[in-house]
Amino acid sequence: MRRRVRVAGDVLSVNHPSVDGKVTVGKNDVVVEARLGFLVAMFRDRIDEELVRILDKEFPDAKA
Repeated sequence: MRRRVRVAGDVLSVNHPSVDGKVTVGKNDVVVEARLGFLVAMFRDRIDEELVRILDKEFPDAKA
């Protein structure tokens, strides 16, 4: 299975057979972009909920 993670500045890129995406960390925000494979896409809502939960825990003073 081919997996690849790359960090360039404030951007973490992930390339995997099931997901391609990136996380960009800015001064005041974190942007998560992902293209999900067919099977993983069935769990999109759960993945989104978990990302929000983790970000809320790590950045409790941030506003959505």
